[in-house]
Amino acid sequence: MVSKKTLALYFLFAFLSAPANILLHEYGHYVGALVSGYSNSDVHYASFTRGDAPEEPELDFKRGLISIGGPLLTFLLTIGCCFYVFIKKSKAFVVAFGLTSPVRNLASLIMVFVAVAGGDLRRNDEVKVAEFFDIDPLFPLVFSALVLVVSWVFLVGRIDTRYRWWVLLSIVLGGALGNVLWLTVVGPILVP
Repeated sequence: MVSKKTLALYFLFAFLSAPANILLHEYGHYVGALVSGYSNSDVHYASFTRGDAPEEPELDFKRGLISIGGPLLTFLLTIGCCFYVFIKKSKAFVVAFGLTSPVRNLASLIMVFVAVAGGDLRRNDEVKVAEFFDIDPLFPLVFSALVLVVSWVFLVGRIDTRYRWWVLLSIVLGGALGNVLWLTVVGPILVP
């Protein structure tokens, strides 16, 4: 049996990582806006405001860069965590961070099933990217869903099988509580 201290650390790391990943995702959009020449862009606790368009005519490409910025940073953080764990073996913080980073991609997984069933897709980041680059929305949605599934399979596989389920429970509960508190209490106060 894994120690309570270890489980508490996984819980704490996920509790802190989940909101950090939300904010980092939004900063990915912010960087996309800066690169595209937008001014007065603003990051909020769970969203991003594009700001004023550059003087030149706004191109769909620039709006596409902004839309792809958040998912791209989420992808890089997730892959970075997987690579680090592959090289250095399991590190509690990196495993928790890597498992909470792509959680937003769960919506993409659900939307793939909705699209296959003939339902309407809501405009999340991946669907906006598809619109701006004139590609089938299933391509970025499936890619996003695969990042979630593959990273989870890889990182969960790096947790000792003797206490894997206890660690996963700690990470899921810590991440969920961290997200709920960030989205309802802490985030609106710190980054309105």
